[in-house]
Amino acid sequence: MSKKTIIPAVLSGLAISTAVFFSFSRGSKKILLRVDTEKINDGNIEDSTFFEIPKKCKNKDYITEVEYGEKIKWIVKKLNKNSPKVKLVKFKHEEKRRFFKVNTIPVNVFGNIKDTIKAGKAGDEEKYTLEIRVKNNSNGKKGSKWNYYSVDPKLLLTQN
Repeated sequence: MSKKTIIPAVLSGLAISTAVFFSFSRGSKKILLRVDTEKINDGNIEDSTFFEIPKKCKNKDYITEVEYGEKIKWIVKKLNKNSPKVKLVKFKHEEKRRFFKVNTIPVNVFGNIKDTIKAGKAGDEEKYTLEIRVKNNSNGKKGSKWNYYSVDPKLLLTQN
């Protein structure tokens, strides 16, 4: 091969590898769930959990737009600094459509849930459940039990 054919071949190879790299590493998105840990109980999960403030829709109608290859990170925080603790437990699929190719995503060592969108086509929606636990400090004793709650939003794939 001559220099005239090697240079364009190398440049086109770089362009292709760069395009492939960027198509598989689109970026990341954080989904923050806030919980009023002082008030939450089995009868008021909807009124005690917030993806946005002020709350504009019910949790089951809350949609986060995502893209193929995007890294998604779920975080949970309590509304008030001095209120009981809240922790994520897991991500669970609600239906057959699975953007992550696994049934559940466990919590990592940092207390978050993370994964990358690996499946689906533009326009697909996925219902899922975030399971959380809240420390029950109502009796004021150390070692109080944890109460578990589920929140059920959606993901919408906007690009392949």
